[in-house]
Amino acid sequence: MTDNCRLCGEDGYKVLIDLGSQPVSHHFVETHEVADKFPMALGQCLICGVAQLSDPMPVESMVPKFDWIKFNEPEDHLGEMVQFISAFPGITKESRILGISKHDKPLLRQLSKAGFTQLHQVSASEDLGLPHENPSEALIQSKLDSSTAESILKKRGSFEIVLARRVLEHAFHGSEFLVTLKSLLSPGGLLVLEVPDCKSSFENGDVSTLWEEHISYFTEVSLDKVLSMNGLETAQARVFEYPDENALVVAAHAAEQISEKLSKDASEKESNRINFFVMTLTDTKRQLGEFFENYVSKGGKIVILGAGHRSCTFVNVLEIGKYLEFFVDDDPNKHSLHIPGCGLPIRNSKSLVEEDITLCLLGINPLSEERFIQNQKEFEKKGGRFLSIAPNSSRAIRPESISLQITHA
Repeated sequence: MTDNCRLCGEDGYKVLIDLGSQPVSHHFVETHEVADKFPMALGQCLICGVAQLSDPMPVESMVPKFDWIKFNEPEDHLGEMVQFISAFPGITKESRILGISKHDKPLLRQLSKAGFTQLHQVSASEDLGLPHENPSEALIQSKLDSSTAESILKKRGSFEIVLARRVLEHAFHGSEFLVTLKSLLSPGGLLVLEVPDCKSSFENGDVSTLWEEHISYFTEVSLDKVLSMNGLETAQARVFEYPDENALVVAAHAAEQISEKLSKDASEKESNRINFFVMTLTDTKRQLGEFFENYVSKGGKIVILGAGHRSCTFVNVLEIGKYLEFFVDDDPNKHSLHIPGCGLPIRNSKSLVEEDITLCLLGINPLSEERFIQNQKEFEKKGGRFLSIAPNSSRAIRPESISLQITHA
């Protein structure tokens, strides 16, 4: 990546931490197979404040190897999003609405139930020239450009509302992507974006929030800055809370002129937030490494539950795979496979007892933790302990005092 930010285009990007070579987290490997790795570094634009990866992995590398791999995004707030959209002046049940990706389809269904009648969806095959209708967000962002937008406009006309849930964070060229989305709007139209809200993740030092497919990491402040610098004015923003990562929804109109008022430098809070995250990541890596090395040397046996991208990131970025026995996941599709990067095997939850594991790290949604633990009475009876990698969990790992946590768990 050059010094030019992919979101605002300004010469202000600075690398903050080199994360080494990392694999595609869902490219599970067979025994003795080695996963491809790519350089990964995190930085921040000092102009708009957005944290972002320096050089994204190639789009082709992000295509899942297995058709059973699914990526689920939070949807409990979609009913409130319908109300959010309906409340804007000039929006009626006949307003023309366009969804960009597969993640917009559930919202379009909710809008249909609410009585909206002019609902449209970008066709991955017909509009973007992709081979199937549910491509990854990485592929969508690579194909939705000014040329395809022009084609969509010729075939379907413009729209009062354009929906883009969970795709901007994947955009390799975020500024051009926003301009493309804006071009699909009717005069006075509304662009409704949803991205992961990384504010609390950065403030809590949540290492697992990093993902090779998420190129950019937004907060409400930085997204507002980016929109204003790309000719969009925020009309309203909402944060919908979730246990692991909040959803940030912003509705924006095309601005009459590109704002210059926020293009001088990033706010001090944004810079401090990212710098704190980087410092916490570095400290966590050192503290956990030291503790796990000592714990294993005394006979402790550690695993992590959940063979998803959050657990994979946590283990590979912190380089703690050498202290773990295996990953635990009860999806039978994964049981003959290994985690890319660290190469650890994936086994079912019965292995906690069968392999005399003493510490299980929880890498699943915090809402699911207690349900899993309730089914592991034998493991706990044998002295097994649980700690969570999610900072918002009641069982969250505290690297500076992890030995006390295990003693008193």
